[in-house]
Amino acid sequence: MTRSVIVSAVRTPFGKLGDEVGRTHYPVLQGPKEVRYYRMTCAGDARAQNEVDDLRWVPLDEAAALLSHQHDRDLLSRLR
Repeated sequence: MTRSVIVSAVRTPFGKLGDEVGRTHYPVLQGPKEVRYYRMTCAGDARAQNEVDDLRWVPLDEAAALLSHQHDRDLLSRLR
């Protein structure tokens, strides 16, 4: 397990992650970046934080139209 994965787990409530849905990789200025996606539930209000401009709850059927990248739409289709 890489340090970034460990840090991400610590940032989640109680260090507990949901089922992993998928991963994506892409280059950023600091080097390669890996993003992991999880199926989770939320208690309380969701709020945008760093690296996120906007956050809102939408039905799965409406979510695909809001996504900019095909790989994100592919990951979303795994939730159905």
